[in-house]
Amino acid sequence: MSFRRQMNESVFGFSTREHFLLLPQAFRHSLLRHQILLKGIASAKRMTMDDGTFAPLLTLLDDPMFYDLSRQVHDAKRVFDGLCGSKDLISWNAMIAGFSKHEQKESAFELFIEMQRIWIETDVYTYTSVLSCCSGEEHRIFGKSLHCLVIKKGLEQVTSASNALISMYIQFPTSAMREALSLFESLESKDTVSWNSIMTGLSQKGLSEDAVKFFSCLRSSNIEVDDYAFSAVLRSCSDLATHQLVL
Repeated sequence: MSFRRQMNESVFGFSTREHFLLLPQAFRHSLLRHQILLKGIASAKRMTMDDGTFAPLLTLLDDPMFYDLSRQVHDAKRVFDGLCGSKDLISWNAMIAGFSKHEQKESAFELFIEMQRIWIETDVYTYTSVLSCCSGEEHRIFGKSLHCLVIKKGLEQVTSASNALISMYIQFPTSAMREALSLFESLESKDTVSWNSIMTGLSQKGLSEDAVKFFSCLRSSNIEVDDYAFSAVLRSCSDLATHQLVL
């Protein structure tokens, strides 16, 4: 049986969402042929984009096959802008995450601000995505504003949100390390990412002795020590050894 016939028999009669859920798998096998075929099916069935079909399409951005296709994010934004009816939170989060993953930080910020302007409810996934875009001194004021919003939403004790804040602060100048340490100390449910972020930040800021102390505390906890933790502490040990040789 031909591929086209198999596809026609397998997708006709499905809902709009089910058609587009097929897209990620279809694109992985043969981008052009599947795109043309599925567009034809959609046209034949007079389907329209809705909130439920956008997120599966955006998962294409996470496939390494598409990293070299510079128009993917642009095309996803066009689909997002053309969604029928009101966009739901999943659609907004998926678009912000796509911008964040592909280093289009300003676009992620603009979309987040637009969510605030039109009173779209945000959640922890919104904040973790947009916080990951705050990676330099030029984003410090915006990042601190996001921190205030996280507190206002009552998300500061959500581990993923605090981890995103810690990762943000360690990328700011050394003075911001105090904010990262404060977040770490107040976080009740620390995970591997929490510990690794702090040790990496201390190591990068030249606070090698503190990084080694944190590593000792990590080994005394119930948290698994992984390669990232060893990498951070080894760098700190190397810096301390170099310092001793200089003296």
